[in-house]
Amino acid sequence: MLDLENGFYLYVNYDTINGVKYQTIRTPFEVSNGKLIVSSCDLCEDETDKTILYQHPLPIDISHYTEQDLIRELETFNTSYCVTRNGISDTIDSVKKEFIRLNLNCGTIYKGIYRPLLNENIAKHSDDLINDLPKQDAYVDLPIMDRQEYSNRLNQLELLLDDLYDVFKVVAPYKENLSCFGNKIRNIIILACTEIDSMMKGILEKSKVKPQFKFYTTNDYIKLNIPLQLNEYTLSLSRFEELGDFKPFLKWDSNNPTGSLSWYLDYNNVKHDREVNFSKANLTNAIDSIMALAAIMMSRFGYRNELWYEKVGKIIKIKAEPKWNIRELYIPRRDGEEFTPINYPF
Repeated sequence: MLDLENGFYLYVNYDTINGVKYQTIRTPFEVSNGKLIVSSCDLCEDETDKTILYQHPLPIDISHYTEQDLIRELETFNTSYCVTRNGISDTIDSVKKEFIRLNLNCGTIYKGIYRPLLNENIAKHSDDLINDLPKQDAYVDLPIMDRQEYSNRLNQLELLLDDLYDVFKVVAPYKENLSCFGNKIRNIIILACTEIDSMMKGILEKSKVKPQFKFYTTNDYIKLNIPLQLNEYTLSLSRFEELGDFKPFLKWDSNNPTGSLSWYLDYNNVKHDREVNFSKANLTNAIDSIMALAAIMMSRFGYRNELWYEKVGKIIKIKAEPKWNIRELYIPRRDGEEFTPINYPF
């Protein structure tokens, strides 16, 4: 007999070619106490946003089904599948079948942590997934839950960018000038890193993670690196791409959580002893600090929304971002329900 735990699944067909797994999502479904609830990846509109999961109204009793019975049932909802191999279409009989269980249930999200939203663009064509990874250009973000906090954070980021551009009016944004330092640049670094401390502390507090000592430090913040995948962000300044790409968290290491972030270590040094460490209040650290703040904001809220595009989307270019396994995606809420934030299992 079929033995599937309660949860949300994707019925997937796949083939493996040259060691690469090409997968096509056929039918999303939920198992609940022996009942099958078939869903669609289409997001239906309500009065506020497009994040309601469409579900077929009649649950199906599968308590006595075998795996093959379930596959036959699911295939009645989507029968147009084919997979392309080197320009030749193969029929469904030639590919393998699997059930992928997503980590969370409908409408459940982690507190203060971004994930893309399962949507129809991720399940639109053959080869929707490659080695369990959806295409990044199909990502859809959650609606902003707390627009006031998001606007305030964006305003602070925008002000820091304005201050940086004011510096560029005096110090030309050339690579040769990235070592230039001064009080205005020091202020940018301190304000940006103070905001970073605030955001990281806030994410940990939301999930009830207490600091190791009296106050939160990088020894605590490093816990965020894996769930937020901060080391995967690569950013640049759109008008000044000749300054290069910035990867502020690329080398973040739990064995040395402060020292492995050179810009953060320098922030601490110039904050506590300006005269000795004044040269570390330089443009490189200022830009890294601003880019680190932008990366944390994206890992907290996403960026596919009108407020981001309006305020910073034309200034900061996103060159690379995390690739999320299909199991990690958030699932839209059901009609009549709200999103339910839960603690991340640190």
